[in-house]
Amino acid sequence: MKYNIFELIDVEKSQRVLDSVCDAMGIAAAIIDLDGHVLVGSRWQKICTDFHRVNERTLKRCIESDTLLANELQQGKRAAIYRCPNGLTDAASPIVIKGVHIANAFAGQFFLEAPDQGFFIRQAAEYGFNQDDYLDAVARVPIVDKRNLPAILNSLTTFAEMLASIVMERLGQKEITEALRESEARLRTIIEHSNEVFYIHDTRYTLMYVSPTARDLLGYTPEELKHGWIQLIKDHPENKRMSGFVQQAIQTGERQPPYLLRANKKDGTPVLLEIDESPVKDATGKVVAISGAARNVTKQKETEERLLKSEKGFRDLFDSISDLIYTQDITGRFISINQALSTLFGYEKHEVIGKCASDFMRPEMRPFFQSEYLDRIKTKGRHEGTTLYFNRSGQHVYIEYRSSLVEPDDGEPYISGTGRDVTERVLAKREIKRLQNQILHSQKMEALGLMAGGVAHDLNNILSGIVSYPELLLMDLAHDSPLRRPIEIIKESGLRAAAVVADLLTIARGVATGKEVLNLNAIVNTYLKSLEYQKLEKTHAVVDFTVDLAPDLLNTSGSPVHIEKSLMNLVINACEAIKGSGTVRISTANRYLDEPLKGYEDVHRGEYAVLTVSDNGSGISPQDLHRIFEPFYTKKVMGRSGTGLGLAVVWNTMQDHSGYINVMSNNQGSVFELYFPVIREKLVPEARQLGIGNYLGHGEKILVVDDEERQREIACGILSKLGYQADAVSGGEEAVQYVKEHPVDLIVLDMVMPKGMGGKETYEEIIKLRPEQKAIIASGYAKTEEVEAAQKLGAGRYVRKPYTLEKIGEAVKSELHKEEG
Repeated sequence: MKYNIFELIDVEKSQRVLDSVCDAMGIAAAIIDLDGHVLVGSRWQKICTDFHRVNERTLKRCIESDTLLANELQQGKRAAIYRCPNGLTDAASPIVIKGVHIANAFAGQFFLEAPDQGFFIRQAAEYGFNQDDYLDAVARVPIVDKRNLPAILNSLTTFAEMLASIVMERLGQKEITEALRESEARLRTIIEHSNEVFYIHDTRYTLMYVSPTARDLLGYTPEELKHGWIQLIKDHPENKRMSGFVQQAIQTGERQPPYLLRANKKDGTPVLLEIDESPVKDATGKVVAISGAARNVTKQKETEERLLKSEKGFRDLFDSISDLIYTQDITGRFISINQALSTLFGYEKHEVIGKCASDFMRPEMRPFFQSEYLDRIKTKGRHEGTTLYFNRSGQHVYIEYRSSLVEPDDGEPYISGTGRDVTERVLAKREIKRLQNQILHSQKMEALGLMAGGVAHDLNNILSGIVSYPELLLMDLAHDSPLRRPIEIIKESGLRAAAVVADLLTIARGVATGKEVLNLNAIVNTYLKSLEYQKLEKTHAVVDFTVDLAPDLLNTSGSPVHIEKSLMNLVINACEAIKGSGTVRISTANRYLDEPLKGYEDVHRGEYAVLTVSDNGSGISPQDLHRIFEPFYTKKVMGRSGTGLGLAVVWNTMQDHSGYINVMSNNQGSVFELYFPVIREKLVPEARQLGIGNYLGHGEKILVVDDEERQREIACGILSKLGYQADAVSGGEEAVQYVKEHPVDLIVLDMVMPKGMGGKETYEEIIKLRPEQKAIIASGYAKTEEVEAAQKLGAGRYVRKPYTLEKIGEAVKSELHKEEG
């Protein structure tokens, strides 16, 4: 610790408190530092003062006792008690400041039982004490009832903690005082080495402080300047205006604009000073002094005056400066502008002069010009900021300006200002913000993609049993069996779950699946027949659903699964936005877009098929509106009524379909419009579902390669049911060895096998052995570059898990009968 306890303790106050503690406990006490020095003590026993601490040998025992007690306290104890070799008992409690043990509070000496007279008679003889006097001192030592010992220790601990609190407070005061002293020293160093003179004067102009730099600036010492300051100002009549600025600061309590002051140095040399002052207020807000800084601007002003003598020189300078320079009357009309401002606006000077600055602003900005700009300049004398203008070609221009009110002695007041074109800077900041948001969005989607990829693969493997086994059961089940419908429902539910997993994976990775010509009306009608919609009608019985589909709706190209999922998400959100009764409306229409939608810098002009979902619920708050498409952003209870993915799926679906989303919302409800580009192609007739007979094999031998045992069982079960000879291995190395020893007609190859060779590597090794080997690819992931690479090597179709009889049957049949070459 920086300070010792002697510097932090108030000895007199501590003595009084210690006396009170001793009176309460009935025993002696002291504060002793870790080196054994006694700071204060009270009610010392005669046996200590006249005997034990006088004799060199017994004093050594006392010190050993103090040390043993201190060592116990160093181990973190709140209190300790010890019987010393001299026959007396002591107690102690630590004094800890900021975690540092700096001293101890001792209590003693006392007995816990009647003293052994024989012990003390022997001790008197051993150390040469007068026996009668020594035994009299022993008799004066208090005997403490052991039942009272906890109370004594508690009092001692409380005293130690109270003393620590007092020391802590004084330590804080010392640290603050030292910090202030260091801060003052730094400030004084800055002031004394500045090129400016710093000063403080009272409201009667009497200087209270002047920095030493006055000698460099004016040749006067601070003391000389204090006495001659007022006369120095009076020597120049033009300084009369100074009192007006000072009085204004005193009356209003506000800082005034800098002003010029003329003075003479001690050697008579004239100087021009720029004065910048601020009012100093007391606790009540009353101005009690003025603090200021003066700097020599003589050379600067001389240069300015020389330039101003020549109108041509001034104009050349005025127009050569790249910054914008202007003057305005107090209504805001331009009196003069330099060439830089004329060029920026795209007008000749005479076209701008006489017009109000607000004429070059958008209508919604004009009230600001009057209420903020002009009114503040009139009341405050200056104003600065950044304002949006538009130039002759209609382009936006951002100007950072600084304007001040000028009140000449011989003319009308006017506004003088400078500005700078900061359009690129403003737009760059916006672009940076946009890119940051884009990166953040990409990071969120990347995290979602990583999560979805792993989950989808494992979940698809799990779903395989739910999807595939019902098909095998249905093949052997009588058509009129009461079990047929429940098993079909299990199969349909599994397929829907698989579609959701596939949808999540595809959307999260931004990978569009194959698209087809479709009509949004058909998507809506399919959704209205779905189990999800029927469930929604039941759970929101007081909500009316209305549908208005355009009969002549044009076709578009897309993924029916994704669009139906987006429609479902929007309808669910619309229902949940309605508190009580209300209406959800689903509609379609043809529209022609020729201007950007909100949130898009540009849109492709053309025809669009529009799917709209609207509600008359509570609407979306403005602060939430710009975040609703972020993954995992939701106002619902996560895991109960929302996952935060619904609108993210909608957004990514529209991105994958090169479409747009237009959102309108207020406290009367919300409208979501999905714009899909129109195509002039006709709908392809829906493929007729083929019977199982079309997928039956004729004993062809098929090898299933998959690291999941359940997947191998399911695939082999389906293929065997279809009339194929199916066998299976659990990895790429086994597959290569199997094919080497047993030729097969076709391989069903899992693409992702974490242990050992992956699907592509396995196929590469197999075609080295059998170049014409046929294979189809299977995976629980979305179609990847690895799949495409395997197909380029000669592998056939890609089948996404979970397996269905139709998918795997059609793919196997097709690949087996594919023409060679």
